[in-house]
Amino acid sequence: MSSMSFAGRVAHRSARRARRSIIVAASAVTAALALSAPALAGVGTFGPADPDHGFPAWYDDGNGAKLALCLDGPPMCLAGVPNPAEPASVPDNFEEEAFYWSGNAAIDSGVVSAILVMSQEAAFANGAPAAGDQMTFGRIRIRVSGLQEGGRYTVTYPYGERTFTAAAGPGPNINDTQDVGCVPVAVAGQRCDFGLTAFSDVGPPFLRWDPAESRPPAGFIGDPSVDHTVVGSPNATNFFRITGPGLPAGGLQTDRFAVQGKLAGPETAFSDARPRAVAFDQATVGTPSAPQTVTVHNGGTAAMTVSGLSLAGGNPGDFAIGANTCAGATLQSGQACSVSVAFAPGSPGAKSAVLAVADNAAGGLRTVTLNGTAVAKPVVAPPAALTGPAAAIPGAAVAGTVNANRAAPVTKLVVRRAVTRARLRRNGLRVTANVPAGARYVRISVFRVSGNRRARRPIWVEIRRVRKPGTFRAVLGKRALIRRLRRGTYQVEVRTGRTRATQGRAVTTRFRVSR
Repeated sequence: MSSMSFAGRVAHRSARRARRSIIVAASAVTAALALSAPALAGVGTFGPADPDHGFPAWYDDGNGAKLALCLDGPPMCLAGVPNPAEPASVPDNFEEEAFYWSGNAAIDSGVVSAILVMSQEAAFANGAPAAGDQMTFGRIRIRVSGLQEGGRYTVTYPYGERTFTAAAGPGPNINDTQDVGCVPVAVAGQRCDFGLTAFSDVGPPFLRWDPAESRPPAGFIGDPSVDHTVVGSPNATNFFRITGPGLPAGGLQTDRFAVQGKLAGPETAFSDARPRAVAFDQATVGTPSAPQTVTVHNGGTAAMTVSGLSLAGGNPGDFAIGANTCAGATLQSGQACSVSVAFAPGSPGAKSAVLAVADNAAGGLRTVTLNGTAVAKPVVAPPAALTGPAAAIPGAAVAGTVNANRAAPVTKLVVRRAVTRARLRRNGLRVTANVPAGARYVRISVFRVSGNRRARRPIWVEIRRVRKPGTFRAVLGKRALIRRLRRGTYQVEVRTGRTRATQGRAVTTRFRVSR
């Protein structure tokens, strides 16, 4: 176990120490299920019981991850069997717990330390392996120390967001565990209902390694001995973050997880469309917005074919699919394609639609929500004949005419999609755009993005002089800007104008900063 990552070691040790708390919590939750019948949220589709150990042969998250109990031992599995030369069996050759899946993260600032434990687990009601005592559950555990007592803190993780009041005392300020699953009932013929894990907060889908960083070892969706970025959060929050009093602006955050998961059966494709939602700037009826890009990744281990793209939902006619490399494409593991979508409203009002991506990966259609608001096209009155002194003034403005100082928007706005802080310090933030004729100034603004929402105020604004139309390149290298570009997602907004004070319609793109 010496090669296991920090997050993986902490989670495994804490799970062993908490055997009795698992039983009590799971029993209480099971009773609550019968009373309140909450909505299904976790992974509850399971395979037949293994004849040797009595647990389900697999759990399937419906999105390309059908996972078996991982019993190979470290480094790839958190659990093993006492005698690796023999098959796993209950009670003679099995440990007190094993995992179908786990995804754990840790934060240590020197003052604040935190662990996040997420797992789909197999265990025994009375601790020691025993036939008939088999139980499974989904676990979310959050422990944080070093916080201000009585402070209100928000913890965001891939499967949710919760707010806590920091407790006093020598132990952790936050110490919360939710185990949801089943416990064997002491009635003849009634064993554990392994499908009750569907009521937990774990998945679907199960998190897995982000193939944009690297592919997992063959037959697995991650390696718990290596902290890694992940994909699969249903909330698009593939990170662990704590915000609240006494913490830095933006809180403490990590996007590195120790992931364990052993594939059951043949390799599968895993389709992931990002972002999950696209919000367009306000547009004028009859004038399409600047396009935004949706990227489709194959994060699985088998090839994936994209069979088609379509628009559905409330107002599909008010949006348009542009150039794309997805329709009909076959993506190998780790590859991606992209599709541009524009807001092209035909009438005023709030509009919404869904971009549907059809492929042969498990889980059905991948969807991206589209939203935008349209305003009516302004009515421009014809210029009336001027009389009197104004008629003799060259260039005199006429009420109701369009502002002649505005220029057409830029096209082909390009910013590196992912960049490290070290690269920013060396090279600055590089912005490239195609500037139309007539533009004399370019206004570049940088906004933070949280939960796919752009902040109202920019963290940086620069106005650059344009010498000629065509390709325009700018390097934003001021130290003050680089210091503000912490890890996270940002939006670059570019506007053009014939004067410094008059700016036209914005064109935007987004990028992510990593450490």
